[in-house]
Amino acid sequence: MTTMQDSDWDAIEFFKPEEFNQPNKMEYHFINRLDQFRKMIGKPIIIHSSYREGDPKSHGRGEAVDVHIKGISLLCAYVLASESGLFGGIGVYPNWNNPGLHLDMRPQKARWGSYSKASPTVQVPFDSEFIKCLDKLGVENGPC
Repeated sequence: MTTMQDSDWDAIEFFKPEEFNQPNKMEYHFINRLDQFRKMIGKPIIIHSSYREGDPKSHGRGEAVDVHIKGISLLCAYVLASESGLFGGIGVYPNWNNPGLHLDMRPQKARWGSYSKASPTVQVPFDSEFIKCLDKLGVENGPC
């Protein structure tokens, strides 16, 4: 794993170190993927969570963020992230204060959704049944 160095941030077009918790613990290739995704979609990506000290999973390795994308629906954000091919793991969270996505660079493809406000959240497969639940929750699923 290669972590971001101060000088690496100069080549990042759309994000600043201040947007990340402990930016120099973020994985170099992941930040480049995130920057590439931002360029592809042409919409601002707001970072809500990044590196988490003590987390044994992707956030603790600096290989994940929790985000929302301004100006598009949650379902559209999911489709764009999935079709980009840049992220192994994509989670959909409609009940966050700003409904959004978990994005990570795990090597295998994983897609899930969570419509629970409980902690820990209940994760389910991201499928047509989950999309029906989004409709029932009133989550906007407009066109991209």
